[in-house]
Amino acid sequence: MFGSRMQGTAHDESDLDGIVVSESFRDVLQHERFPLVRKRIRTEYSIDYLCYTPEEYERMKTRSSVLESALSGPHQAVFGTV
Repeated sequence: MFGSRMQGTAHDESDLDGIVVSESFRDVLQHERFPLVRKRIRTEYSIDYLCYTPEEYERMKTRSSVLESALSGPHQAVFGTV
């Protein structure tokens, strides 16, 4: 699953936060996941990817203020699977 959330007013330095949940991250260290996703998803936009296994996502969505905010906000979209 890949999703993003937009909050506040965009400006030239704005970026998107993307949440990527994938079984493929199971044997990948946390700090190695972002570069892998950047290689697979090419875009002209600045996106910060938060990368989780399904179990990590379920555990973190109520513990992480960043995830909680992203999931409760009015501007979010689910783009598909990675």
